[in-house]
Amino acid sequence: MDCVAVIDEAHFVTGGDNGDIILWALNKKKPQFTRRFGHGLDEPVTPHENSAEQKPAQVEIPAQPRWITCLASLPYTDLFFSGSWDGKLGMWKVSEDLRRFELVQWIELGVKGVVNGISVEEVGKRGVDGVRVVVGVGAECRLGRWKIVKVGRNCAIILNFKQA
Repeated sequence: MDCVAVIDEAHFVTGGDNGDIILWALNKKKPQFTRRFGHGLDEPVTPHENSAEQKPAQVEIPAQPRWITCLASLPYTDLFFSGSWDGKLGMWKVSEDLRRFELVQWIELGVKGVVNGISVEEVGKRGVDGVRVVVGVGAECRLGRWKIVKVGRNCAIILNFKQA
């Protein structure tokens, strides 16, 4: 587990470097629901890119999952957001019975880079004016150079959603 977001007092979601987004209940030992490869897979690298050898073995390297680098939710609602380095923010909705979640939409960020932080807040009194999502994007992961996006930019993106 690399990141956690609270749904309510008894449920939360986690994300990690295996690309899975997992819904948990506090009173259960096993996850309620798992979404495998939440942000998809990266293109497989060539043996030359993966090895320091002069003539690496020509073995096929499988595609690797994109890590879930950040999760955020508006507590006590059914929405949460996920980020990776694919240039998109995932908006997810938890079912009413709190046993599953599904993708609402992909939000294109318009910049390349690793999503290092997501902040979600209500706008107006009790959210009557909508929701504001602030996304922090960087050229590399915030806790180390585990993943470097060569064309990545360090920036903050502000997204405003009106209430329907």
